[in-house]
Amino acid sequence: MKLDILDMATGLEDVVNTPGCHVQPLHSGQRNLYTLVVDEPWRLVFRYENAGFYDVWLKQFK
Repeated sequence: MKLDILDMATGLEDVVNTPGCHVQPLHSGQRNLYTLVVDEPWRLVFRYENAGFYDVWLKQFK
C-alpha cells in the first residue's frame, strides 16, 4: 500500500500530506533522501529528485 502511494503521487508534497505516511528527511549526509514509515521499525527509504521517486528500498530502523 505504501508503494502505491509513491506510485500515484505527483510530487513529494502528495506523500507528505497523506495521512499515516510520516515522511521525514533522512539525516545521512545525502541530499534528497526521505523515509516513510511502513510499520515500526520498518521504513521505505527513497530519493526524491526531479519530481520522481527513485532508489526505493525497505530498511529496518532500531
